[in-house]
Amino acid sequence: HAHGHTRRGLEKLSSPEEAAGSLAKMKESIRAVLNEQRNQKRLFRNDPERLGEVAREYSTWSCNLARAAGASDRNAVLLDFDEKRKTREFYLVKQALAGQKSVYNKHTPAFMVP
Repeated sequence: HAHGHTRRGLEKLSSPEEAAGSLAKMKESIRAVLNEQRNQKRLFRNDPERLGEVAREYSTWSCNLARAAGASDRNAVLLDFDEKRKTREFYLVKQALAGQKSVYNKHTPAFMVP
């Protein structure tokens, strides 16, 4: 990062496309959970475990992105923000190559898929 700081807060999104993709996926996650809740009410069911499964299915990508960003930040600090530091994209690919089951799924935003 040109100014020796990390991307957090409003600066955390790299591009307008990434911001739009993240926002769309966040709204999709909320809709999925609300739809599941609506279906449960319609069927007179109360299954908080299923609600959690739906939430995890739709938000795993954001957890993976946060882990990759944290690993990238750690690397940047260790290398005193040298240009040779590893990017979050590097760590996303590393997660996938390490065989972590849920790094990518059908709900992963396009900007995160290598």
